[in-house]
Amino acid sequence: MAEALEIIPNGEGVLEDLKAVVYDGRLTHVMGLPEGMQSGDPSVAVLVMSKDGKAALLGQTSLRLFLEAADALRTVYGDPRVRRPVPKGQTA
Repeated sequence: MAEALEIIPNGEGVLEDLKAVVYDGRLTHVMGLPEGMQSGDPSVAVLVMSKDGKAALLGQTSLRLFLEAADALRTVYGDPRVRRPVPKGQTA
């Protein structure tokens, strides 16, 4: 079965709806796994640690889906790594 990943370009309000299950932590690791998928394809794992460092949540998806999600968000918001020229009459 193909892996599915829901891409939500604007997640404002989504976490409010999930308040009872949302985990209050911070992203601490993004890891590439060369043969992480059953097919042998590469995958990406992310680790979220609780603020007190006592609990962790690990998620994994294929590298292909991870990059598709990044591409979708880049389409909506642009690439913040690319410096854009400041329009005339505006300051940076």
